[in-house]
Amino acid sequence: MKVLVKPGQYVEEGDVLLIEESMKMEFPQHATVSGTIKKSLREARG
Repeated sequence: MKVLVKPGQYVEEGDVLLIEESMKMEFPQHATVSGTIKKSLREARG
């Protein structure tokens, strides 16, 4: 899993928050609303 956001970061609706990987495919997870990330249970990786 690739986490693309950090706590305190502002995101817009539709921004990709993280990418899940399964069976050699990538599945992006998008923000459903705009706002500021309060907490992440995983750290962002570059």
